[in-house]
Amino acid sequence: FNKRIISKMDQKALGELARLGGLQKHLLKQIKGLPDEEGLRKGLNSTLSAVLNAVSRLNAAVGK
Repeated sequence: FNKRIISKMDQKALGELARLGGLQKHLLKQIKGLPDEEGLRKGLNSTLSAVLNAVSRLNAAVGK
């Protein structure tokens, strides 16, 4: 039929990853001034990077 098929599962996963990324961003704002801010920031940045990588992989898979 020459129509692109969009999986609902991929859309749900992408939405969940976007939500998780937003939560990570919120937490990064909340840790300002805490005693171990630098360590927390490193951990949250690592997690945010993993979420962004997962979004990229999902977008690449959907684009195939």
